[in-house]
Amino acid sequence: MWQLGWVAANDGNVTVLLDDDTLLATPTGISKSFITPEKLVRIDREGNILEANEGYRPSSEIKMHLRCYKDRADVRSVVHAHPPTATGFAVAHIPLDRYD
Repeated sequence: MWQLGWVAANDGNVTVLLDDDTLLATPTGISKSFITPEKLVRIDREGNILEANEGYRPSSEIKMHLRCYKDRADVRSVVHAHPPTATGFAVAHIPLDRYD
């Protein structure tokens, strides 16, 4: 996400649903350019931290991720980013499904 320019600084977050029905989440407050496996946070489907290095926790936006998993059994990962083009459309109040 960071290399593609979809996030800046500490923006955005990612979760993935594991086979044991827990999730890995990127921690809040850290640039995605600095994420390494040991910095990921393991949580349950209620957002409770199961495993994390001291001081690491998921973003407050984790509830949005959890809702996606709850409402869609086919979803295995959620990516929250701020791609510049999509952000520009949002600021201009232009729907992304408009083709003219």
